[in-house]
Amino acid sequence: MPVVGSGEIVALARDLDQMRIRIRELDRQHRQDERLAAIGTFTATIAHEVRNPLSAVRLTVQLLAEQHGRDEATTLIIDEIERLDLIVDELLAFSKGMTVEPRACDLRAVVDDTIRLMRRQAEHAGVTLSASGEGRVRADPARMRQLLMNLMLNAIQAQHGGGAVRIAIGGSGLVVEDDGRGVEPMLIERLFEPFATGRSNGTGLGLHLAWSIAQAHGARLRYERDGATRFVLEGLATA
Repeated sequence: MPVVGSGEIVALARDLDQMRIRIRELDRQHRQDERLAAIGTFTATIAHEVRNPLSAVRLTVQLLAEQHGRDEATTLIIDEIERLDLIVDELLAFSKGMTVEPRACDLRAVVDDTIRLMRRQAEHAGVTLSASGEGRVRADPARMRQLLMNLMLNAIQAQHGGGAVRIAIGGSGLVVEDDGRGVEPMLIERLFEPFATGRSNGTGLGLHLAWSIAQAHGARLRYERDGATRFVLEGLATA
């Protein structure tokens, strides 16, 4: 309804327009909640179905490594199984709700471990990974790896064909920086919402899960663009 007239008429028109905006937002939120509930049920089923054979494969590979020695191929398989296991944990967290078990955590060790898991994917994309700084916080190391995997994957995909991802640790958090073109302006406002993505093959869940992990730790995850693209995690409790 156009906001026209004067006195009580224009006040009523404004109220109706605000009501229209609110109803539209509630409808969007309701549709999103329905999608999240359906995906939650689906991902929980998939995660449970994948976990058992994944555990069997891990045990088999570990046994082969003990019997015949751990070569480059065996190391690659074990690393990739570990990365898949983190993804399965992430799916379960998405379906059941994000929970964390904070304890004294060496952020540099978590970052180095995540770089190890992501290095081959980065090399395939022609992207270099590097880390600097130190920090000790109270956090869930497994969840921190999941958060970092999502941020690093996002940065690698944004620069496929060459680039760099730099992780700077300090204070009560860290910064993941890349030289990609950044987030499309129309997406920035809802960047951390589920299903928000600028890629045709993207799910729009990676940044949402990273944001959820930060929130579960009582911390904040924000995006900034100033020549480089940065995701800043801040507000973790120091150890």
